[in-house]
Amino acid sequence: MDHGSDDRSAITNARFARRVVRQSPGVSVATRINQTGPRLKIEPCDSCHLRRKRLSSHGRSGFCSVASPLRLSMLVRIQPAARWSVSEVRNLLFAPKPEAMALQGASENAIASGFGSNKNPVATYEPDHKAWSLSMMAKTGCRPELACVLFFLCLLPQRVAAGADRPNIVLIMVDDMGWSDLGCYGGEIDTPHIDSLARDGLRFTRFYNNAVCGATRASLLTGLYCQQTGHRGDRWNEPKDFSRCVLIPELLQANGYHTAMVGKWQGRDLAVKRGFDRFFGPNCRGKISYWDAVVQNDFSLDDQPWAFPDDFFMTDAFNDYSVEFLQDAVAGEKPFFLYVGYIAPHWPLHAREETIAPYRERYRQTGWDGWREARLARQRELGLLPAGATPAARGRFVPDWSKDPNKDWQAERMSVYAAQISNVDRGVGRLLEVLEQSGADENTLVLFLSDNGAAPDGGFGPSSSGFGFSPQANNARWRKDGVAIRPGSGPDLLPGPPDTFSAYGLAWALTSNTPLRDAKQSAYEGGIRTPLIARWPTVITQGGGLTSQAGHVMDMMATCLDLAGVEYPVEFQGRRPVPMEGRSLAPIFRGEQRQGHELLAWKCARGRAIQIGDWKLVRPRDNQPWELYNLETDIGETHNLAVDQPDRVNRMAAKYEAWRQRVGAK
Repeated sequence: MDHGSDDRSAITNARFARRVVRQSPGVSVATRINQTGPRLKIEPCDSCHLRRKRLSSHGRSGFCSVASPLRLSMLVRIQPAARWSVSEVRNLLFAPKPEAMALQGASENAIASGFGSNKNPVATYEPDHKAWSLSMMAKTGCRPELACVLFFLCLLPQRVAAGADRPNIVLIMVDDMGWSDLGCYGGEIDTPHIDSLARDGLRFTRFYNNAVCGATRASLLTGLYCQQTGHRGDRWNEPKDFSRCVLIPELLQANGYHTAMVGKWQGRDLAVKRGFDRFFGPNCRGKISYWDAVVQNDFSLDDQPWAFPDDFFMTDAFNDYSVEFLQDAVAGEKPFFLYVGYIAPHWPLHAREETIAPYRERYRQTGWDGWREARLARQRELGLLPAGATPAARGRFVPDWSKDPNKDWQAERMSVYAAQISNVDRGVGRLLEVLEQSGADENTLVLFLSDNGAAPDGGFGPSSSGFGFSPQANNARWRKDGVAIRPGSGPDLLPGPPDTFSAYGLAWALTSNTPLRDAKQSAYEGGIRTPLIARWPTVITQGGGLTSQAGHVMDMMATCLDLAGVEYPVEFQGRRPVPMEGRSLAPIFRGEQRQGHELLAWKCARGRAIQIGDWKLVRPRDNQPWELYNLETDIGETHNLAVDQPDRVNRMAAKYEAWRQRVGAK
């Protein structure tokens, strides 16, 4: 939409505001209106032809010279206009509150005189233009220019996306990373670029996923519980039923966004067939290698097969294509949505030697027990673990680090895992550099999260087999070049190289999830709680903040649509999607208390759970009794209150059953 090409009827709001403010003693405007305000198109009425070229008809003072009442009509183009009700527009325009405006020294009487006596204003939404047509009777001698400016000013603090430019969105998700692995969540892994997002943005302390990759991605991209999309929730990879859902990229693409994706795609068709203009990555159907082409994981560039280069390393390739796609996006005219779905740090433990080396002594000198205590101390210091909150108990099956006979091997496992996260951090840094150099960073929302908690696979001690590889198996059938995998892992077979396949085990996974209980695929907090960082300089102006407001990955759809000014459809391309479950996070970005979910619920491979406020009901299996926890004081789920509060248990259990039947959770 062109907001300023018609010189006769359209004016840029910032320039108009500066001129009118100079004519309006006692009214000063915050400087940021010149960058972020909406654009106003002023349509002339029959009596007063208010046009850019004819402002002089109102006299030097800017007062209207017409001796009789006139009707001032405005076509106000704002985003997201379609969400505004007529009453909301009328309240904003005709009943402004001085304290809600970016004004200094403007009394309520002065504001009223600017608007005139408006007993019967008319506000009509015009969907073809995505704009509000506002028509009002202005009293004799009104100052229509001031009315326009005041209208603009009362809009400014009210809506995140009131600006003419819709925000860009960069959504980055890692795979199987624990809640406290990042430095900004208390971890010791070097993540300076991701930490910079937290320094300049907002960290969520109670954000949730679906405990396993495919289920989380189903909710993230559709705004629904995964079961509503056809995904059971307890399996890693199932197809979505597209007759019942739509994806974020489909709706953004249809509404003027450039869309691109790099990384893990778990669809049964190509990503470019589901709303992405650009795509690079594998269509994941099985276990993957960071080093080589393997069966069930063909890579594509857009809609074409992609040939592996000799120096391939998967995370590096993701970083390179993410940067390329982002460079193309910032050079274009459209707002953009870039989704980067890393596979790191998911097993197998593969990394380059130069990335592993800095971590060896770190984890040889201090093991899982020491780092758990260090993370807890750091979390208390950062405010992530509130005073009086109880962390999870140390895993009862976890060996004592001081007595482990294979410390160097154990340290190597964690070193490779940390190296995988460091490689992601370098990629994030490159993306942030592109945004900064292009000037797109101010109006780009960057989101960073994990798809589930840390994975417990890998065992406590050395092994000679695992993940489908064993001394008796044909281990050369997986890699497409026919090179065999050496099965197992131990002091004589360290992780990292291309012919290995291993994971870091439960002891390190529980450290990664400090202070939470359990790990991936569990309905305890260690399986379903994810770090989430949001950076958006235009809106999140106070960096380093924390919010305890609860959210879920299904809120990403609502958030993206809210910021883009797009309505969730009743019908889309012949499909009738299930009504959206997610709710926008935009109020939280603005520092407000949003109307959250009445409840959140899960059906995972190793658990069922429901949360209502701070209360959580959870059980590992359907044939086991419910456990009740108050997460406000017991983040580690250590003190089961079910016996003390049976009525609460019964009420929450009934709500869980109603949820299960409603969404189709089996």
